[in-house]
Amino acid sequence: MIGADTVLVNVKFMNKSLQKLVGIAGKKERSIVGMMSGTSADGLDIVWCRISGHGKQTRFSIEQFLTMPWPSGLKERLIRQIHTQQVRPLDICVLHTELGKLFGRMLLDAFQKWGIGAEQIDLIASHGHTFYHAPAAGFSGKPFHATMQLADGDHIAHATDLITISDFRQRDTARGRQGAPLAGYADRLLFSSDKATRIMLNMGGIANFSVIKKGPDDSEVLSYDTGPGNTLLDAVVRKYYPGETFDKGGEKASGGKIDHTLLKRLKSHPYFSMKPPRSTGFEVFNIQWVEQCMDEEEVHPAPEDLLATLTRLTVETIAEEIRRAVPVHHPIEVFVSGGGVHNKTMMDGLQRELQPYPVQSLDVLGVSADAKEGLLFAVLANELICGENPECHFGKISFPDK
Repeated sequence: MIGADTVLVNVKFMNKSLQKLVGIAGKKERSIVGMMSGTSADGLDIVWCRISGHGKQTRFSIEQFLTMPWPSGLKERLIRQIHTQQVRPLDICVLHTELGKLFGRMLLDAFQKWGIGAEQIDLIASHGHTFYHAPAAGFSGKPFHATMQLADGDHIAHATDLITISDFRQRDTARGRQGAPLAGYADRLLFSSDKATRIMLNMGGIANFSVIKKGPDDSEVLSYDTGPGNTLLDAVVRKYYPGETFDKGGEKASGGKIDHTLLKRLKSHPYFSMKPPRSTGFEVFNIQWVEQCMDEEEVHPAPEDLLATLTRLTVETIAEEIRRAVPVHHPIEVFVSGGGVHNKTMMDGLQRELQPYPVQSLDVLGVSADAKEGLLFAVLANELICGENPECHFGKISFPDK
């Protein structure tokens, strides 16, 4: 039998990096930075959090949040390479390293803006940037799920001299799951309520939600991708409105007319009839698919009408899935995060579809709707280090040189 004294001796002779990790796990409060680059490729979200406890005792505060824009030309390069069917292995290899180095530099720039030093941070939680997502059913063509995120964690650790946790989604696929969305694990820890069932909806490039049942329910959280969020809208804006990258506030869509023939064709995609849990990405929902549907239906709406139609596609597919996931007349609260929360046309459409239940920005709970995903990965990093539930253990650990 190994006693407490033996464990202490083992820790004493443990290498210094592991000793430091054990020390961080034993702290009453951990200072963690979450970094997230979403499918919209808008920039790098950086969230500095303080987290205490773990599991149901998790408590957090957000100290700072900002979005660092990509260097000139990188956004266009990311979009071009990610949406290309044929990419050179060299390009993937180099981009993985390049983004790791860049994430590290951008984080140090954020520290400078905030007036803090790296020594005030215990851990980095880096989601990276999704290069490709290939769940098995109908997409990868293989009997397993696969996903790839770029931005090498070792390079982030080397650049910042901080322990870095990255590559979160691989543990989920190793368990036979789809690797996305992972939000449900942290949503339950942070946002459960004794008063109402909560729908935690994230409208990024792809839309997903988690159903957090009312009360102390330990059952598995239902969490899955509904389909496109902003990815199709952004693609249309980039194509038809030079110099612009998104439909600010949904203003362009609000001035257009919905093409119901095209909308019906878009909604006939087999993804929308698949049983959850399910996940998807730009590999499935992209501008080429939209244009193919337009050609097949022989409809070619004006850009503002196309935006109105695609906005309606997002609204209807989200609302229909929420109604399907929650029993009829079951009271719910919907809290929205991600870039779509700033699209008034989209938010108003959701509120009409889901009335009388409120559809609100996550900000009303005191958490920035833009910072949520970075926060969630910081929480998952905290669970990996000191949480007791292996179901919430995700990520790979990279140690710095010092």
